[in-house]
Amino acid sequence: MRALGATRLHPDLTPFVAAVTAPTLIATGDHDPNLASSRRALAGFADARLEVLPHTGHGSVLQRPALVAGLVIDFLDT
Repeated sequence: MRALGATRLHPDLTPFVAAVTAPTLIATGDHDPNLASSRRALAGFADARLEVLPHTGHGSVLQRPALVAGLVIDFLDT
């Protein structure tokens, strides 16, 4: 609830991106309306990787849980 509510207080998270110093995985579905903003955000991170999930909309964790879990595990292993 708090994470989702944060977007009401900060609808544009771009100013916070520069403060992230940890390696970051951005995973967005190829049918997600946020794909364009995910691509723009990628440039602002010091160390980030974008994974575009095929045949996936906005709810990638719910729609493709095995795919998302595999990406996260792979990301953490590198």
